[in-house]
Amino acid sequence: MLQRLCFILLLIIPFCGHAQWLKKRVSIQVNDVTIEEVLVQLHQRYQVPFSYVRQYLPTATLSINMTEQPLSMVLDEALLGSGMDYKEISSQIVLSTADHTLTQTVHGVVLDKNIHMPVPGVTVQLSNLSGKGSVTDEQGRFLIPQVPLGRYDLVASSIGYKPVRINQVLVISGRQTVLPVLLEENIYESKEVQVTASRKTDKTRSINPLAVVSTRILSVEEANRFAGTRTDPSRMAANYAGVVNLSDQNNDIIVRGNNPFGVLWRLEGIDIPNPNHYTYINTSGGIFGVLNNNLLANSDFLTSAFPAEYGNKNASVFDIRLRKGNREKNEFNAQLGLSGLEFNAEGPVDKKRGATYIAGYRFLSFNFLQKLGLDITIDGVPQFQDLTFKIHVPDGNNGGFVLFGIGGKSKIRFRDPFTDNRQIANRVTGGSSYFSSDMGVLGMRYDHYFSAKTFGQVLSAISGSYIVSDRNLHFEDKSVAKDSDGKFKERGVSFGYNLTHKFNSKHLLKTGINFSSRQYHYFLQTLSNDTSMIHILKLDDRVPMNLLQGFAHWQFSPVPSLTFHTGLHYQHLFYNSQQALEPRISAEWRFTSKQRITAGYGLHHQMQPVNMYINRNQNRSSQTYTPANKHIAFTGSHHYVAGYENNFSSWFRLKAETYYQSIFHAPIPSSPDFYSGLNQGLSYNDFVPDTLVSKGRGRNYGVELTLERFLHKHYYFLLTTTLYDSKYKASNGKWYNTTFNGNYIVNLAVGSELRAGKKENVLAVDARIIQAGNKRVLPVDEEASRKSGKVVIASDGYYAERLKDYSRVDLKVSYRLNRVGSTHSFFVAVDNVLNRKNVLSKEYYYYEQRVNTMYQLGRFPYAGYKIEF
Repeated sequence: MLQRLCFILLLIIPFCGHAQWLKKRVSIQVNDVTIEEVLVQLHQRYQVPFSYVRQYLPTATLSINMTEQPLSMVLDEALLGSGMDYKEISSQIVLSTADHTLTQTVHGVVLDKNIHMPVPGVTVQLSNLSGKGSVTDEQGRFLIPQVPLGRYDLVASSIGYKPVRINQVLVISGRQTVLPVLLEENIYESKEVQVTASRKTDKTRSINPLAVVSTRILSVEEANRFAGTRTDPSRMAANYAGVVNLSDQNNDIIVRGNNPFGVLWRLEGIDIPNPNHYTYINTSGGIFGVLNNNLLANSDFLTSAFPAEYGNKNASVFDIRLRKGNREKNEFNAQLGLSGLEFNAEGPVDKKRGATYIAGYRFLSFNFLQKLGLDITIDGVPQFQDLTFKIHVPDGNNGGFVLFGIGGKSKIRFRDPFTDNRQIANRVTGGSSYFSSDMGVLGMRYDHYFSAKTFGQVLSAISGSYIVSDRNLHFEDKSVAKDSDGKFKERGVSFGYNLTHKFNSKHLLKTGINFSSRQYHYFLQTLSNDTSMIHILKLDDRVPMNLLQGFAHWQFSPVPSLTFHTGLHYQHLFYNSQQALEPRISAEWRFTSKQRITAGYGLHHQMQPVNMYINRNQNRSSQTYTPANKHIAFTGSHHYVAGYENNFSSWFRLKAETYYQSIFHAPIPSSPDFYSGLNQGLSYNDFVPDTLVSKGRGRNYGVELTLERFLHKHYYFLLTTTLYDSKYKASNGKWYNTTFNGNYIVNLAVGSELRAGKKENVLAVDARIIQAGNKRVLPVDEEASRKSGKVVIASDGYYAERLKDYSRVDLKVSYRLNRVGSTHSFFVAVDNVLNRKNVLSKEYYYYEQRVNTMYQLGRFPYAGYKIEF
């Protein structure tokens, strides 16, 4: 009993000795220090135990001169007007925000939109939060501390620049909100200057100031929010007018009737290989994106008449940017779901110099879904991993070095039923396949300023990709033979230089040159179409592709409401000495503060898919191969586009565009046939004829309508409607539908955010509905196919048959929970919630002697948890 009493006394005595900390008399004399420095001095001098979250302490300085005063009076003086409160709990003094409201810091940098110079003296305010604002310093930086959680409109204004408003900036507890703000220089017609808040939002204008037609910002927040996007840039773009993704599995997009191969991917100003998992040599998409959405900055997506700096593609451009890491503090986030694990980190490398890093790693496997009994492939589980990073080191002269990289590895092995149409000696009962695709890019950029008006960029990168596609055949006698063994390697290096000079507020000139050298190695070993024996065909070829590109772009604004853009782009392919000089022109007329009209024209060329150049004619007797299509020219396209936009308010707009594309020099066979290179790019096994000529033609035209309400008062919607037509002229001289001619697209994305609790916890419900014309297929003459023992295409109406319309409803429910120093997010999503069996293709099965319909994935549920801290 005595021992127990002594033990209790030992526990009580320390608390009794310190139970009156707030009455303890202390002395302190400090000048121009922060609250944290005051707390540190009190702790060191009097051993006062404080407990607080550093990020919620005000950063403003103060002075205190107090002698032998109660600690409570010192704290009252130090925390006066700070929004902070304190309590003595047990043996500690706990500091927290007054009324327990969680807050966070908003900071960033303001730059000139054209040459990216810092803009000092800019007033930055949160318009719907009185008293919260900042003024940028000499480096263009601003910082707004202690912002309560929620959504705010940020307005930046400065004399000599057009005010800009960024709507619905999200502030959460788990990470600081870091914003790059771009200001466009004003053009004055008179000496009277009136500064008013702009009604334009950041989503109605491109990041690239030289792109004014057929351009849309890819918003990172929208990619995270919208249902059905799976945080993927391609799937996000499929919500926009003129764009459609007709697959439950792949993220390939069809833009204005063009084939997916015509999509250009650019990262940090450098053209890169296809950044997707499970991709192939003639495609621009895949099953999952390699780009990590948590590391992306808002970027541009262009669909027609691109500015002169973009070349070698005809359909669209993803101009992707990685964001810089937080220069103030280290931050982390981790995500766990049915699909795998992700971890991201960012922060300062050198606070004094402002150097930062940001990096993310993902490992995803669908083993969990398979164990739950969900069929997501024919018979196999995809696995992949990827890494993304960016390091930024300022040079002290407003420029700096940027080192960045992305890399991804993916593989899948599965057994599948035999669907080949060849007749060989032993009957085939099935097959097994292995497929993998790897890609990587390591790039460097140096931004430097010759003066306040002249800005240069040095660009360089190395890249590579490696694709393996193997297939074995299983016969009735239990034997196994190699059906195909394909390997494709691509290695490349590129160098470039861009120079931008702003003569004044009316004239700007941007020029650049880029040289890329790519080496392609293609190995193929396959069975021939032989009726009596197994015959092996082999192809082992290396093809160098060196491409030189250059451009010049002039921007001219004679008056504030009118801007003209003219330019030239040049490209030369050394492989076959093909070259093209392309004029580009566009104009923007802002005839009221809310309305504008745009128009543009561009001539665009692109080289052919590499498998078309690699294709060889075989000499059966000597078993030698000669190039079949080395001579083919670039495919060219004239783009014409006109648009109208009305921003009824800062959160509601209407946009309409009409376009026409005239395509020429498309590859077609020299003899009458249905084939055209314009129909390639959506399949992993596109057939290429031996000998092609550049005499094909095509045309795409349509009208697009967008009605959009940005997130405002807790809900948003995006409604797009597209009517279009896509035709090609075959080598028989007749016009036919392209396989991508679906004729219409209707897309609706809608969602709502509901506040839950005082800490700005949020419950969100998002949905997406798509109804679109499906792709077209070649009609099979079943009777002729049965007689001949091979697939015979009906000669009447190539691509006349359109698959059943594509329809899908996606749903997503998420909950965001804010806590001190962290934010927790939970979501449950179901793509194709109604389990619509969309048609994938129709194929003729020789052994069944009929056409079978192949269906897509169907309902696909997934969920996840994310913590930011």
